[in-house]
Amino acid sequence: MLKHRIQSSIYFTAPLTKGPSMFGLFNYALFQVLLFAFSLFGSALYGQSTLEQVQHKELTLEECIEYGLAKSLDFSKKKLATDIAGIQVIQNYFNFLPVISASADASLSSGARLQQYNSGTNIIFSQNLSDSYSASAKLSGSLNLFDGLNNISKYMSALKDNEASKYTLERAKEDIMYDITLKFFQAVMDYQLISSSKKNLEAISATVRQTEMRVKTGIRTETELLQQKAEMFNSEFLLLKAQNQYELSLLALLQTINIDTKHTYTLVTPTIDTTKEAVEPLTEISILENIALQNRNDLKSRDFIIEKFYWQEIQARSVFFPSLSLQGSYGNNATIATRTVVFGKEQDLSTQPPFLDQLRNQYNYSFGLNLSWNITNIFLGVFQTKAAAYQTESTKLDKAILIQNIQSDVAKAVLALKAAYKEMWVANKTYEATKSSYEQTDERYKMGSATWVDLQNNYRNFFKSETDLIRAKMNLALQRKVLIHVTGHLSTDQQLIPIIKSFEKK
Repeated sequence: MLKHRIQSSIYFTAPLTKGPSMFGLFNYALFQVLLFAFSLFGSALYGQSTLEQVQHKELTLEECIEYGLAKSLDFSKKKLATDIAGIQVIQNYFNFLPVISASADASLSSGARLQQYNSGTNIIFSQNLSDSYSASAKLSGSLNLFDGLNNISKYMSALKDNEASKYTLERAKEDIMYDITLKFFQAVMDYQLISSSKKNLEAISATVRQTEMRVKTGIRTETELLQQKAEMFNSEFLLLKAQNQYELSLLALLQTINIDTKHTYTLVTPTIDTTKEAVEPLTEISILENIALQNRNDLKSRDFIIEKFYWQEIQARSVFFPSLSLQGSYGNNATIATRTVVFGKEQDLSTQPPFLDQLRNQYNYSFGLNLSWNITNIFLGVFQTKAAAYQTESTKLDKAILIQNIQSDVAKAVLALKAAYKEMWVANKTYEATKSSYEQTDERYKMGSATWVDLQNNYRNFFKSETDLIRAKMNLALQRKVLIHVTGHLSTDQQLIPIIKSFEKK
């Protein structure tokens, strides 16, 4: 934030000789070359360090908001939450589609079986051998016809949650913009207070210089000069204090928008309209309450959250109903025996149909309806339904509390704006009066008809009125931003005024 300039100088002194010599000329030439090289190196180093350390940038309020939104981790996290909610909508949409699966297998088998045969009165056992390979393919599917509105409840709940997350994200954006705006205006006000403190120090320093000259001529006393110097030192202290406060305010702003704090920045003071015409339309509490209740994104989010829990309540009731689904399958298979031995004699397998013919012509298919009902879950569903209903009612109460808070915030913001305008008007009048009084007293002091105490008191009043006026103007601008925030607008109050007038016509 502060400008740091590092500059170093190297001085060389060449010895003087009575007469030139070859050795002396060589040393002098070498010295000049080294000095030139050091100067180039120093210039390059100084230029690089200056470029790296003293980069000056101007920042407007809009740029600060843009940086803050781009680099806010909290805002990025809420954007990810919105993306996740959108993916959940797509996931639940697939529950309406049929479930289709395909399978295929091929196998080789070989085995022996001991088989009993009756031959008259004798019982004969024979070990029959067989080798074969087979293959099959199957396509099956199922379609949910009725599930007690379970799938549609999941889909609608996810859809409402996605909409709620979008409005939550927008409100988070407004909160970040509001926080940056407050810190920006605080830093601008502190910078203006530095200017006022500098003017104060310059004025009292000029008075001290004049008094020093008059003390020498005997017009003023040494005691009066010491009093003025004490006042000058106090003004220097106030200036350092104002600079400190500005550095802290600027640092807080830069850390909020997460940009490099090593460079120097100048804040561009926004235009502040302090006229009555710019403030008066923003003082209608009932109209502004209606605007806030229509535009606040967090209130819109609560509406969708209530609908979300309503669909979750319907989902909990789905266990009270049976589920009905349509199922079907189609498959082909083929088996080829490669060797068969019965009673030690290998059988003729040439009559088997070809493998591909079997696979094409041997098939089976089935279609049917499946009805299932988990009766045990009915008892669990009773409690789940109650829990979902309680959650819905709790969210409705949260919305009612939010409405009360919005109405209260709007009323407070309007009253604060009215008070800020009155304070600014009084501060402006006080500033004009104290300025005129100080200028007259200063003229009288220069002519010798006023004492230092009179000048000091008048100047202290003038300096205080100037700082009060700066604070009053910035407070008026801040209160307008507060009103914009509580009414749910990202825009300026100039864009809010036409909306207020449209409500007045209704």
